[in-house]
Amino acid sequence: MPFDFAKQLAVSKPVVEKVVRWLNQLNTLDWALDCQDKPGCYYLGDILIKPMAGDVEYIELKMETRTSRETPNLAIERYSNTEKKTNGGIWETQARFYAHIYSDGLLVVMNRRLLLDWLIANYDTFRQFQARNKNYTTSGILVRRTEAKEELQTYYREYWIGE
Repeated sequence: MPFDFAKQLAVSKPVVEKVVRWLNQLNTLDWALDCQDKPGCYYLGDILIKPMAGDVEYIELKMETRTSRETPNLAIERYSNTEKKTNGGIWETQARFYAHIYSDGLLVVMNRRLLLDWLIANYDTFRQFQARNKNYTTSGILVRRTEAKEELQTYYREYWIGE
């Protein structure tokens, strides 16, 4: 079945809002804001945060429709359009943080730059995937969470924010 981007966006909107509500409860942030509908944020990230001590930052959030128990992987998009070699996800965003949320509420937050450097250096060692869409094919890699955690150490965090 082809990937339906419009349907995915409709599903991801409430998930981003849920993460924003959770972030706004943290005592380390002044505030968090869903900015995925704001054109000026398109290449910057899905969530805008203001830490108590620091400058405004962005989080690029990807949603996994399976639970963290169903998959040990982070599905990381390489090309949003494989045929045109259009960069996607982590390669395109300027966000400081890159995050995945699973349907059971596991939120994985990583430093985007460190993750990207590691992915580029080891790209051929990861299992690759393709997802056919109505008009084009998206491709990426599957990265085990345990490997990312080991590589990124303190720049990898897991949080349970509920289903």
